[in-house]
Amino acid sequence: MSTLRYQGEIDGLRAIAVTLVIFNHAKIELFSGGYVGVDIFFVISGYLITSIITRQIQQNNFSLLGFYKKRIRRIFPALFLVMLFCIPFAWKLMGQDEFREFSHSLNAVSFFVSNIFYSFQSGYFDLSADQRPLLHTWSLAIEEQFYIVFPILMLLVLRYFKTKLPLVFAIIFVVSLLISEVLSQSNPNFNFYSTFSRAWELMAGALLAVTLQRVQLANKLGMKACQVISFFGVACIMFAAFSFSDATRYPSFWTLFPVVGAVCIIGCAQPGTYVGRVFSSTPLVAIGLISYSLYLWHQPVFVFARLYSFDTLNLWHYLGLIGVIVLLSWLSWRFVEQPFRQKQRVAFFHPVAGITVMFLMVSIFGLGSQVFGFDQFEKRFGFTAEQLKVVRPERGNNDVDKCHWKYPVPGDNRIRTCIFGKPDTGRNVMLVGDSHADSLFAALNERLIKANRTGILLVNKHCRKIPGIFREKHRSLKRADQCRNSFNIVKKYIKSQNPQLVVVSMRWTFRLFPIPGKIEHLDFNNGEGGIGDETYREYYAQNPKGEFVVDATAKTQALTRFLSLLAESVSKLIVVYPIPEVGWSAPKLNFQAFTQHNKSASVISTDHALFLRRNDFIINVLDGLQEQLKFVAVRPSDKFCNMQIPNRCVAQFNGVPLYFDDNHLNNLGADIVVSQILDAYDPELLK
Repeated sequence: MSTLRYQGEIDGLRAIAVTLVIFNHAKIELFSGGYVGVDIFFVISGYLITSIITRQIQQNNFSLLGFYKKRIRRIFPALFLVMLFCIPFAWKLMGQDEFREFSHSLNAVSFFVSNIFYSFQSGYFDLSADQRPLLHTWSLAIEEQFYIVFPILMLLVLRYFKTKLPLVFAIIFVVSLLISEVLSQSNPNFNFYSTFSRAWELMAGALLAVTLQRVQLANKLGMKACQVISFFGVACIMFAAFSFSDATRYPSFWTLFPVVGAVCIIGCAQPGTYVGRVFSSTPLVAIGLISYSLYLWHQPVFVFARLYSFDTLNLWHYLGLIGVIVLLSWLSWRFVEQPFRQKQRVAFFHPVAGITVMFLMVSIFGLGSQVFGFDQFEKRFGFTAEQLKVVRPERGNNDVDKCHWKYPVPGDNRIRTCIFGKPDTGRNVMLVGDSHADSLFAALNERLIKANRTGILLVNKHCRKIPGIFREKHRSLKRADQCRNSFNIVKKYIKSQNPQLVVVSMRWTFRLFPIPGKIEHLDFNNGEGGIGDETYREYYAQNPKGEFVVDATAKTQALTRFLSLLAESVSKLIVVYPIPEVGWSAPKLNFQAFTQHNKSASVISTDHALFLRRNDFIINVLDGLQEQLKFVAVRPSDKFCNMQIPNRCVAQFNGVPLYFDDNHLNNLGADIVVSQILDAYDPELLK
């Protein structure tokens, strides 16, 4: 059987790719774009797989079954080993939400769809990357899907369009690249994980492979040209690795930098070039040989270390963990990868049997956790009812998820309402906002039932939470027009309900990010080790010229229009000012304290002055609008800050949490704010 010439520089390129990914996930700021290592892997895979298949087809010894056998030997043994390794650590260290998602992810990985699974885990309360030990398998799922479809595609093209293979690859490349650019603006989360958005990266390698089948670039271009091109490739990759960040639209046209860089190195870093000699050096080749295991092990090791330490790891911790990862990777490469790959050492029957056993173990555990409720705290830790109130406090947002939604605009399911409190009393209280409004839902519901009043939760999905503020910069004016039109409809609906009161609650500062010189950080950093970890996003407002901008004036005008329209539609408007962010998740701190020290934290608090600096812009804007619009201001900070502890805002006091994560109130905390609202509305309701 024909074999390809071993290219040591490709193993060196693998080493660079996996190192970039690991350093990025180790939170080393210099490597803010280290995630581009995954794109390099895609190019390498496209190149090698295409080279292998075309060479074997040319020599009439290609077997589809044989190809799949080799892929199984290559991918599954180490992958299932790592998944099995994760289970006991997840059982011991994960909270309920984390463990529930982990059990689902086991099945997603087993069936090669983890990229699809994670593309749908983008809701507001979904877990961060730091809490997902198998998140990195999304890229393996894309490669597995590629391995399943690609050889069949090649066989069909070579059979019916024998000379058109490069053209077919080029068409896929262009279409997929355009898809990634469009989706990077309209649906960035789905875009990141989508095979359709990543196929062009694999096709870049495939196009290079069929090109090299026709002409060796070194011979065609000359050594001097290859020297320059290979250096250019290194420069492209380094530029991306050091300058990209989570703010970069990705994948998109920007991804051409690492992809073109990888193509230049594979194509031109011949043994005689400087780059070729460096990339073929023994240290880089050694890392490249174990790069698959390094990639598999790094994410779970980092995640479980963070969970154990509650994300207090510093650079030295990460360097020590990288040493552990290298050791685990060498062991799995030496004793798992190598034996399973070598046909003469392990017959195919035995790998299939072993892989099947591991697959069944992983799948049974994943399904069993969901079916038998093993993901619940009660089953894993035996928490008492009192302890459960601390590690899993009740939250109003869960009640919103159970709403029986109504659609007041015929034919429009994006404007919807949920009736709560005591229905049909004719004395309506309307709740508007984002998830901070939702967190008030259950506490407000109880109060309205007792007061014989009806609550109406209003949602308008034609707009972002603040109409006139948009998530995507490059959206067409059509979206802005849709939002304006829908909000006019909402205004008419509000008037038709004749509510006695409208309550608006938002995570204001977060929703207005960024504003240069005013709001320059998406996440709240409490300065004491607690930092939020939201999926990066930016919000834009439309200026009078129709441009989408981030400046303070445009956003202030959008906010003014929003509150003015509400104030015109109701006799009394209450605006809930910012709820103090925490940086830490109170229940998760308690979970860690119970599992490690058998007691919860007594107090969780943050600096009040920091809260004021963080929210200075929105507080000033709302204060300026209050007199103009005659709304009533409810300030949660009056209750959470400087009351229990001077100069501190509390998220937990006397062992009782008031939050269910790092910025949302649980039902106890929400009841405090609801009392403020009702006191401002009608003090008699509190009696």
